Order: sequence, then structure tokens, then C-alpha cells
Amino acid sequence: MQGRSGETVSTMWLEDEAGDIIGKARRGLGLDLQTVALRAGIEARDLARIESCELSPSPDAARRLAEALRLNPDALCRIAAGGYRPRTDTLERWGCIRRIESRYGGMSVNAYVIWDDTSLHAALFDTGTDFNAIRKAVDENGLTLRFVCLTHTHGDHTAVLEQVRSSFSPVVLCSPAEPVPGGQAVREGDVVEMESLSIAVLETDGHSPGGLTFHVTGFRGAPGAAATGDALFAGSVGGARVSYDRLLANVRGKILTLPDDTLLLPGHGPMTTVALEKANNPFAV
Repeated sequence: MQGRSGETVSTMWLEDEAGDIIGKARRGLGLDLQTVALRAGIEARDLARIESCELSPSPDAARRLAEALRLNPDALCRIAAGGYRPRTDTLERWGCIRRIESRYGGMSVNAYVIWDDTSLHAALFDTGTDFNAIRKAVDENGLTLRFVCLTHTHGDHTAVLEQVRSSFSPVVLCSPAEPVPGGQAVREGDVVEMESLSIAVLETDGHSPGGLTFHVTGFRGAPGAAATGDALFAGSVGGARVSYDRLLANVRGKILTLPDDTLLLPGHGPMTTVALEKANNPFAV
């Protein structure tokens, strides 16, 4: 849906509901249900229902839970009330970014194709599960796929990697902590040049041992864009399978310190911006 200023209201739901956010924070802090319920002044059985998204917390309960879990109370209350839907400029502003949504079990996963609009050299950020959609984006835009940039190697993000490699022979960029056979390891501070575009590597581990964010700049008349994988979602973060502390430090100290108008391209859920997440993400404290 397009707004008066050419903005679009995302038609995708947030990846996480308030209960998902509360559960991620509680588990990340290593706290049990009873401890958090006691701190927040609610019943443990009600907290269990909130985390399973069977019960929506009242504004007062959401605020007390946020304080117990070191989350932003206003942001959590807004999400619990259904009041946050990211508004981002339409991708036509960039002209050379396509989001490819595919299915993995019962969830959706995002991949992105970004290209230099003069040479038509392109990079694919993760693969998702739909090879035909990737081929269509490449063919329809006359692209040469030079790179595949892996934010991490979980199956939903790499499901069709071998088909992509077989068809396009790109260089695969990955973390040395999550190596891919034949891939090229990249680290924090590395920059890959693709004609007018620069792809800078940020290490944003925590969800996975070698999570990467790729910050792309050099677009004509548009701000940079960052593929965050499962480090950051609109209104949330990925599950901290490796380290909650590392994940939050990387999200707050690296992703959310990018320019405010940076377009964020998460691995799941709607696109967003740094400014929107600083104001609306409960973990951005």
C-alpha cells in the first residue's frame, strides 16, 4: 500500500509477535519463567501463554515484562498492541534491488538480488529455497551474477546454493566460522567492489557462529542497504543460538550505528530502516 509521500506500508507481518520477543529475551538472559513472572508481577502460567502467543499482554504487563527483560518498554508495548508496521521507501527508489520471498516449512525466508545498474553485475544475498525465482530475477533484468553473499549457513538461507553455483558460477562469500566448500572467507572490514557498488562486511555473530551483515553503498540517488540475515528483524532479533550478549552487541554496535536512512534487508519479515529500528525495536536499548 503506497502512502502520500511515495512510501509503502509493508504488507508483511512482523516476523516476531510480542510473545516471541519476550521469550527470546528471557532465554537469552538465562532466566526461567517463574523468575521473570515474579519480577514482572504476573502469573507464570500467564507468561507461558504470552510466550506461546496465546495471550496478548496488557500494556501494563508488557511494560513490566520489558523492564524485567531489559527491553525498550515503549517499543514492546507498541508491538504488543499491533502498532508497528515498518514504512520504507519503495524499492523503485533504488531500482536495482529485488526481494525474493520463498517458503521453508511453515515460514517465509527472504533472499535479495542487488546489482550495479550500469554493468548489470549482481550479488545474491542468501538463496532462500526458490531457485526458479532467483533465475527469473537474474534473467528478467539481464544480470550477471558475480557473488553470493551468505549471512549464515542455516538451511533456509542456503537451500538452493548448489543450484545457483551450478547455473551461474558466482564467487561465494562466507564467514570462516561457517565455511562453505569452495567459498571465499571474508571478515570484518573486508570490502568487495562491484563496479559502482561497495559491499562492506560486518561480523554480526550470535544467532550463528559466523553471522555476517553486508552493507552495500554506492547507489545512485539512494542510501545504502544492509542484508542482516537473522541478526536483526523488523521489531526483533534472531534467536541467540550461540550468544545473546554477542548478538545484542553486534546489532546495537554495528547494524544500528549505520546511517539512519540505511535500508535493512532482514532474512525474515518486512524490510525496515535503521531509524525505524532505533525507535521501534525492543532490543534497541
